[in-house]
Amino acid sequence: MSKKESTFFNRLDKVYTSLTPKKKKIADYLKENYKDAVFFSLAEAAKNIEVSDASLIRFAQTLEYEGFSAMQEDLQRYVSASMKTTVERFSDFEKSSSEDDDLEKLLTLNHKILTELRQLVSVDEVTKFAESLSTYKNILIVGWESTGGLAEYLYYYLSRTGLNVDIVNEKRGDLYPVLQHIEEGSLLFLLSVSRYPKRSVEFCLAGLKKGASLAIISDTSDHPLSSKADYQFSLSHHRSTGFNMEIHIPMLTLIQLIIQKHSWSNINKTKTSLNKLEEYNSTFGIFQ
Repeated sequence: MSKKESTFFNRLDKVYTSLTPKKKKIADYLKENYKDAVFFSLAEAAKNIEVSDASLIRFAQTLEYEGFSAMQEDLQRYVSASMKTTVERFSDFEKSSSEDDDLEKLLTLNHKILTELRQLVSVDEVTKFAESLSTYKNILIVGWESTGGLAEYLYYYLSRTGLNVDIVNEKRGDLYPVLQHIEEGSLLFLLSVSRYPKRSVEFCLAGLKKGASLAIISDTSDHPLSSKADYQFSLSHHRSTGFNMEIHIPMLTLIQLIIQKHSWSNINKTKTSLNKLEEYNSTFGIFQ
């Protein structure tokens, strides 16, 4: 990927592990607050991060920008692109598409995304979360629009481990009856990518008021519900083509990891649940 094509986050990923503590402090702040940072002057950014102007300029140069302004302009372009509608993203995707190299582009992009997932997710934190799932009275997996299919996938496999799990998406219609079953000890498990569907956010807020806990898998650390989450996994800032396809690759991988970690941590319960399914099948013949 050329410097011209790479984003701030691509550049940062390549050098992050080699940064000094001070530069990592700058990097961490910008990753968490990039939507605000696009409006800061150099002095304002330095003040908020609590570093000198010179340190901020040297950080930008480490990422191979000429200076702070060039880095900020790149972030502004990224924020602008992330706010595009699905129609606009598809138009861009269509323009850049070539039948001769589509497969090669997808394979290269997916490999890159999965490799970078190691830098974005702590396996220890995923394990801790997966092992905690059995402590909740019930789990409601919330996925709207582009994450609806992933929510159904997660629901299917978690339900096979013996958890009391349900799914909430735009197909449910009236959500009032669902809300009646939320209480302290419930978990709302939200799969969410921008542009965060209002109804899914409002449903989670209503559930939180009833005492539920919240876990989020999203494409950014500054999700509207971030401050209310007990667990949050922020997977990627690297949107570069149409739809939300890039984020679905690491999201599916993380979902699979959670399923595996939970299944192994509760192996006897998982086996019991699967045996019950086999008994049900022998009676009703739901499988061939």
